[in-house]
Amino acid sequence: MAIVPIYPHTFDYANERGESAAWRESVEASSACVKDIDKAVHDSYLGEYRYDLNAAAKTVIEAHGYERVNHVLAHILINCSYDGRYSHNNKDWARELGVAPDRHIYCDTHPAVLDGFIDAVRKANRAVFLEVVGLHEQGRHMAARNRLTWFHRDMGEYRANPGVSDARLMARYGEIMEMKLAKEQKRIEAATPEKVYGYEIKKSVCFSNNRGFAFAHNPNAVSPYVTWQFTEESGGVRDYYWGKYFSKKEPAVKNYHKRVRDYREDYPTLTEKPSNYLRNAEMSVEQNYNMLDGAINNTPPEAVKASERPSAVGKLEAAIQAVKESSAKVSPEKGARDKKPPSLERG
Repeated sequence: MAIVPIYPHTFDYANERGESAAWRESVEASSACVKDIDKAVHDSYLGEYRYDLNAAAKTVIEAHGYERVNHVLAHILINCSYDGRYSHNNKDWARELGVAPDRHIYCDTHPAVLDGFIDAVRKANRAVFLEVVGLHEQGRHMAARNRLTWFHRDMGEYRANPGVSDARLMARYGEIMEMKLAKEQKRIEAATPEKVYGYEIKKSVCFSNNRGFAFAHNPNAVSPYVTWQFTEESGGVRDYYWGKYFSKKEPAVKNYHKRVRDYREDYPTLTEKPSNYLRNAEMSVEQNYNMLDGAINNTPPEAVKASERPSAVGKLEAAIQAVKESSAKVSPEKGARDKKPPSLERG
């Protein structure tokens, strides 16, 4: 089930900016979450007014994600702020989340039972957030004054420092997961093979004069194998030319090695440049091509207003499936834009 990102604004705000479809999709996802909450609580009934609310909370969180469940429960509490059957502690928690008012979210579960369900959700949230944040802070050897957690050696668990709210823990958790997602994306992009004119580069060698040769394959082409010479321009962008096309792999591989060997003989003083394994990742995320130096994203991206940026946890949950699917796809053609096709000389 795909996680729908939360739209953090009101309908009037969305309508003014032509984003009513995103608002409506988010409301529909919230309505589905409310129905699943009612069902999970109902199914957890053990008899004699007893419920397994911890199991119900786990079921709903697994189906909709932490942020959607928190978003829905916070709205219910805000809409029912007058109801004394909800605890003041839970109402304060809802206000800390700072959700936009939405009168479309209500629940049929009895308030007293739902208040217990909210306690179970917050407990589950806190356990996960403390574990992730605590391990991150320990791994980074953060100073005690900057940490939100401390480790209880006798109990073998992380606990929040005094005064640290659930909202602060959730925000730190979102930042950490966003960093992990970015790291995974870079790993996938770095492992993605380069494509030129529909051909996937299988082998390449570049010399110290920024000239080199490449062997590539395109199973859908009339001549599926090709060898090119290329020039590596400033910033690492490669210009491919003098292509020789082949219908079979063996003669293409022989031609590639021959071209490399002949070039070495013609220019014996040249040395082979080490390959930059981050080159493909940099090509897709750098702000300018003159900074392909093995360090990702030298120039910071343009700042985005916090009110217009999706929340970290929602962004993670909505993108994680797309990230997995992207690992099976090849990256867009790099270094081949606005360039004439290579010559059609055949071997």
